[in-house]
Amino acid sequence: MEIRPGKRVDITVTELNFEYLDDVLLAASRKGIDVGSYFKDAVVTRIGPLAELLIQNRTQSGGFDVLPANAVATALRRALDRRAPVSGSHVSAEQGRFTAGFMTTRRDPQAVDESHWMSFCLRAQQAAESVGVHKSTARGLIGALREIESNVHEHSGRAHDGIVGYRATESDFEFVVADSGVGTLAALRRNPKYADLADPGRALELALTDGVSSFGDDSGRGYGFRDLFIGLANLSGELRFRSGDHALTIDGTGPSLPSRRLIQKPQLQGFVASIVCHL
Repeated sequence: MEIRPGKRVDITVTELNFEYLDDVLLAASRKGIDVGSYFKDAVVTRIGPLAELLIQNRTQSGGFDVLPANAVATALRRALDRRAPVSGSHVSAEQGRFTAGFMTTRRDPQAVDESHWMSFCLRAQQAAESVGVHKSTARGLIGALREIESNVHEHSGRAHDGIVGYRATESDFEFVVADSGVGTLAALRRNPKYADLADPGRALELALTDGVSSFGDDSGRGYGFRDLFIGLANLSGELRFRSGDHALTIDGTGPSLPSRRLIQKPQLQGFVASIVCHL
């Protein structure tokens, strides 16, 4: 697809996937195109690209106007609305057994009452089980979601407007955690061992390595992604981790998921983890 300044394309049946998202944002960074005209009518079939687009909107265009106009994007907006209930925003459709939900990370992880957050996680787990994910596997995946969400509070510096989401269909289960904070590179550089690290791509690789943490090597931290890989042991997974000017993608089956690729992408402020589990 060639994108040129001032050119409007018919995207009424365009799917908002990562390939399309990357192409449009790369063209925007080089040519100054009107990004909104390429996204507002796009069909949302996965929430990972939607969450990543949200972060790009927030940090580059200053608003949510270029999010597609559909039920899933509306649920995402509702979850971010400071006037909305803290319990999150959910959407469902009987046809195709489609369910999705979002919740802001605008919560106090030290609060005594975590009922809203626990309820959201339970609902996500139940959605996974309802489409065929084994109960123990679903529990592990939601445990990984909770661990990644905790990283938003510990590392991002912008926990008040991060987002967590899930989507379940008859063929897959997906979840995403996204924030517009300092990003992986800046977070890791808080650890004196990585103070001179300059490559966002290398920072992504390190962030997925057991025992690597901005809190230091002796902190006992940095194992948040282990549960994720174990949870995917018996499923085919597509994982995308995005921060700075790189994306790290992993495709395959098994706890190590060896098919890893590190690719340079348009700049993104913050961190986005998108995981799809095929049933």
